[in-house]
Amino acid sequence: SQSLEVRVPLLDHEMVEFAARIPSTLKIRGGVGKWIFIQGLKGLVPDEVFHRPKQGFAIPLAPWFLGPLSGRARALTASSSRIAAYVDVGAVRRLVREHLSGRRDHSAMLWRLLVLDTWLAHHRRPGALGRPPEVDGFLRREPEFYTGPGPTVGVGA
Repeated sequence: SQSLEVRVPLLDHEMVEFAARIPSTLKIRGGVGKWIFIQGLKGLVPDEVFHRPKQGFAIPLAPWFLGPLSGRARALTASSSRIAAYVDVGAVRRLVREHLSGRRDHSAMLWRLLVLDTWLAHHRRPGALGRPPEVDGFLRREPEFYTGPGPTVGVGA
């Protein structure tokens, strides 16, 4: 999988160790969290950045699977795909068909399947894995397993 991780400089072990040594009175002041961090960035970052609400960084999965990743989505439907030993390929075909036709947005599930496929490509030899019994029927129990189109996913009872 590929993503943009913008927190990495702040997660460097030396930075984390340094931050742990900063007195809490400099971390929170006047009800403002990350006070010392904000003070250090004043003049480098526009003031309005400090006052806007937090926002997530959503990636445009739905259009990606309709465009540049459509070929990768179709590849997941092959009986010879790396994920075929773990999923019901017929169900994957249905997800891909519905997504590509615009009937339903299955981008969240397609992304999970693509991540699994990519992980298998990097960590498993072809044919090294059999079909584990605990995942037999994966994606077949639709109401319990996949309630789509959102991120609500769980293992069926």
